[in-house]
Amino acid sequence: MKRIVGALLLVSVAFLPVYGLAPGGAGDAGALLLAYLKSCLVQQVPQQAASLAPGGDNDIAGQVKDVAASWSSKRIAQIRAEVTQRFGQNDRAKFEKFVADFAESEGKKDIGFLQLCENSIGLAKPWPADYASLRSAVVKSFLQQDLDDAAKLLGKIQAWVDLRQKHSDMAPLAEWLKPSPAKEAVAQNARASQPAPAKPQKKVDSLAEAEAPLGEMQAPEGEENSNPLDNFSTMRSEKRTKVLEEAQAGMQQVASERQAAEEEYAAKKTAEAQAEADAMKRHADKLAAVDQQALEQRQNSWSSRLKAIVGATISATTGAFTGGVGTRAGQEAANALFR
Repeated sequence: MKRIVGALLLVSVAFLPVYGLAPGGAGDAGALLLAYLKSCLVQQVPQQAASLAPGGDNDIAGQVKDVAASWSSKRIAQIRAEVTQRFGQNDRAKFEKFVADFAESEGKKDIGFLQLCENSIGLAKPWPADYASLRSAVVKSFLQQDLDDAAKLLGKIQAWVDLRQKHSDMAPLAEWLKPSPAKEAVAQNARASQPAPAKPQKKVDSLAEAEAPLGEMQAPEGEENSNPLDNFSTMRSEKRTKVLEEAQAGMQQVASERQAAEEEYAAKKTAEAQAEADAMKRHADKLAAVDQQALEQRQNSWSSRLKAIVGATISATTGAFTGGVGTRAGQEAANALFR
């Protein structure tokens, strides 16, 4: 018995310098284990989502693939940023080596490395007795929110696929997944941006119609000796000024009416497009509300399924590798995270 305990201690001590774990303290192994299991969970979403699309429907399959891939890519980028922030330029090498050591140690049922990880990540005692139990405990204690997010997305995708097969007028998946409050805010902004109707202005006739008749020229009283040519020149100048002012007013009215018409047309088209999108979303929400209980059941089912997948033994995910299981597992995990 003492020999077995001594061997385990030697194994765990051999890993201490690598992961910076001092006796009774925390080190890098816990952070790397979290990153590893979180990336395993995130990578399952596109794989599981692909199985939801019915065969032969490229439109549904394409939408499901795009949404799941976008979600997964964002989460992978977050995990990668966390690892890089902690380990800097050695981020990939550290991560790859840890996954390789984890896979090799699990294959050998190395209790020393198991306990190193349990101590480093801060699990409460009694500690899990094997690697599969360790993964399940880590998911439950530290990754529950990530698990819920993944399960909710898969549940909603599954609900949309079912509804889309029954109702061809369903909104696109990416649009359907958007929360309703956000859509209402967009609609309110669109309504607020619509310009006020232009006030009607007095219609101006053509220049010829606006011109006043000359009438008979008469000399003002007391000015019998005034020059008729001077009077005629003054009247013509005043007439030209009046015609010019009326022409300018007419052109301003035409420009104002044209601008108002263009703004009204643009506002109308914007309102029609927004109303159509809102109607599609309301229709989809109404259909989804009928199946709300089934949606929750789907999410619970996905949560249990993902937890079981992440908690499965390493042989289940690396059994296809021939030789060098740990090294190959580390390379595959690093390629997925640092692609």
